[in-house]
Amino acid sequence: MSGLDDFAEGLQQEVVSEIADNYFGARKSLDEMIEALDSWASELNRQVERIGRVAGNLHSLFLDQRQCRDLYSAIGVNPDEMPLKHDAFDSMLMPSVPFAFTGAGRYSKWVFAAYRELAKFVDVYLNGEYYVDPEDSNRRKHLTVHYIRFRTMVDFVNEHIDRVNERMASGDTLRYVKSMDPAFMEKEKTLDAGMENYQTLSQGMRYEPIVFEDYGIPEYPHLPAPDTVRDEILHFAGEVYRNHKSEIVRLLRDRTLAMRSD
Repeated sequence: MSGLDDFAEGLQQEVVSEIADNYFGARKSLDEMIEALDSWASELNRQVERIGRVAGNLHSLFLDQRQCRDLYSAIGVNPDEMPLKHDAFDSMLMPSVPFAFTGAGRYSKWVFAAYRELAKFVDVYLNGEYYVDPEDSNRRKHLTVHYIRFRTMVDFVNEHIDRVNERMASGDTLRYVKSMDPAFMEKEKTLDAGMENYQTLSQGMRYEPIVFEDYGIPEYPHLPAPDTVRDEILHFAGEVYRNHKSEIVRLLRDRTLAMRSD
């Protein structure tokens, strides 16, 4: 084999290797991103479960769903965008009963404390919170997984899927690689294993776009910061107490006994 042939063969192997690295590297990267999305979705679903429990605590301080809806409307939140179960109660996540001289004051402050907990959990779910990883020697702050980042990542992965499907389809890659070896191409024609088979292979290796809704992750509204709606919540709860005093007193007694027993 001449020096020129050696050079050509070496160049062919280098090009084929680069194509393979780019193609399979892109697929591996995409697989890893999809795996990361699955992990993030699991974490967000755990947060959704906690939000449901915390929201249930707030709603359990009212007599029915109508009062829950009216509370959200009073602070400018669409009640249709919130989970409205009002019969759930989780004493482990319920804030303690605040001190007040009157029953109405105690009830109103408890409603506000429960809302403050819900607003905190929803904010972390939507925007994340910073934390320091104890294993990070640089003590840098990291942001937790959150809804906005997850939604953005889904769009980014779908863009990557489009690139892999359209520009690096397996059939196109195989056709290019094999075209660099005329002798192999001739053998394929003899064996009736021609290029028409590559399209089928390419279709079989395509990635399906990710459908965000398949993760079942809800989008909660941004709840107003507690201090900005404190007066509205206290006033609303005070009205509920005055209009349904005997029922609310009984409800508060039941909730307090449940917390003491746990």
